[in-house]
Amino acid sequence: MKQHGASDTCYCLSENELISGKTLPLREALEHAIGFGFASIISCIPGELAYFEAEQSFGPPPRYLLKKPSSW
Repeated sequence: MKQHGASDTCYCLSENELISGKTLPLREALEHAIGFGFASIISCIPGELAYFEAEQSFGPPPRYLLKKPSSW
């Protein structure tokens, strides 16, 4: 995330109540979201850069880096 311009803090939307609706250090947010088993979105640059982890149903959950193309 850092190599794509993420700052040290981010905003979280998650089924994990410990982080949902909070602005947290990026590292802490990722530690609570990755492998939690439920959906999380971590917004690093609003409208431009985010991390998404889907709900786990079988095997590892789908994980995506959401990045707005620079040509938009």
